[in-house]
Amino acid sequence: MNNAIPEWWLYLSGLFFLLNIVLIGALIFFVLEVRKFQQTLQPKITELTDRVNGISKNVEDISAHLKDTVTDVSGRARHVAGSADAIASIASGQIERFAPVIGGLMTAYKLFQAIAAFRHAANEKRASKAAVQARAIDKARSKKR
Repeated sequence: MNNAIPEWWLYLSGLFFLLNIVLIGALIFFVLEVRKFQQTLQPKITELTDRVNGISKNVEDISAHLKDTVTDVSGRARHVAGSADAIASIASGQIERFAPVIGGLMTAYKLFQAIAAFRHAANEKRASKAAVQARAIDKARSKKR
């Protein structure tokens, strides 16, 4: 039997090895291009990293300042609330002290209003009665003529 490798197999193997060499060359070229691209991007990435770090530091500073401001405002608000509470307590005590006097004055005012309304009604009644009498007198005089 013939143990020799067929000729077509040798050509096919040669074609495969040649194609493999071309593809490895293309891969090496691609890797070199990617490396060049990475080297051009590296300074930009470093610059962006520095900017992000700067912005992060600014945000931290603003956050700390804001925290201090909020703490200060909170303390002042507590102080104002305490003062308002003290003022309300004092005012309540003063009003409580004068409440009987205020109640008496309000009652006297209402009583005065009721008396004034009663007098006004009585005056209107007298005026109405006088008007009726005047009309009656006028009628009587007009009949005499």
